[in-house]
Amino acid sequence: MLGKDMTPLLDLAESVGWPVLPDVASGLRFMRHDLIINHLDQVLLGPAPDADCVLWFGGPVVSKRLGQWIATARTLARVSPAFGRQNPHHVGGLQIQAEPIGVAKALQGRLFPSHAQHPRHWQAMERTVVDCLDHIDVSDTLDEVTIPLGLARWHDRQATLYLGNSMPIRDMDMFAPACDATCRVVVNRGASGIDGLLASAAGYAHGSGLPLTIMLGDLSTLHDLNSLALVAKSPVAIRVVVINNDGGGIFHFLPIAEQTPAFESLFATPHGLSFEHAAHLFGLRYHQPQTLDRFVDALGAGGSSLIEVRSNRAMNVERHQRLKKIVTESLGRPNPA
Repeated sequence: MLGKDMTPLLDLAESVGWPVLPDVASGLRFMRHDLIINHLDQVLLGPAPDADCVLWFGGPVVSKRLGQWIATARTLARVSPAFGRQNPHHVGGLQIQAEPIGVAKALQGRLFPSHAQHPRHWQAMERTVVDCLDHIDVSDTLDEVTIPLGLARWHDRQATLYLGNSMPIRDMDMFAPACDATCRVVVNRGASGIDGLLASAAGYAHGSGLPLTIMLGDLSTLHDLNSLALVAKSPVAIRVVVINNDGGGIFHFLPIAEQTPAFESLFATPHGLSFEHAAHLFGLRYHQPQTLDRFVDALGAGGSSLIEVRSNRAMNVERHQRLKKIVTESLGRPNPA
């Protein structure tokens, strides 16, 4: 639904009183609206309401927890212009091959409003998660948790936000706050997840004529390093934000991290490299900010650039787990205000 006016979807939700549970790639994830549950992946750590009826607009979802919740739906109708199941949980239901916006318009006035308390429950859980995340210490830490805060704080309403796979797209989903500006979000999930992201981002920027910020990991950057030449030649500004945790950080969240002595060499695959010389090789401005404020400054510096953020994989896992524990415990007593 890239570039579509989402107003009909929100109008439909308002007419029936249903919450909007946005995927991070939908463009709705970062929008402020009473019925949008922005921190859905975190909210689903708590006791979510039963899925009586789900209207699923668009393609596959990134959040594993959202996919699992959808799989519990008593009634499911999925609307997508693409043919195919795209349903990893193999949930039965009605599948409509059509443009979601057109279907949302057609459903206006044809669904009965809900009198359940579900929206209030979702909203209370959302407020609880926001309260938890508002206490994240950003004074001297720039890492996978605070980078989404910086991107949301700076975001240029004219720019495209291109989210890389593995942890970057998941961290944006978990930690980015809602923005006052609308946000054009692009993803390329791909076959193996990390191939060709810089090339496809440069192609999108060229085709759209809009400036672009891409957030991706170090291994994704290494796999497509020569495409920095396309970034340097782009007629519009492309900011490449590389999160360099020296390997595949996502594997630290999987059981395999505890089960094999060869984890580092076969899964984490550390490389020990910096991207400073790569930026200079292709004539790109290079920044390596150490704080959130300096990161926001680098985003606003103008022109195409490579912004490298160094982090530690082990510390990142510990920080995620600590925040998850805080949110989970707090959702046992959601904020009703």
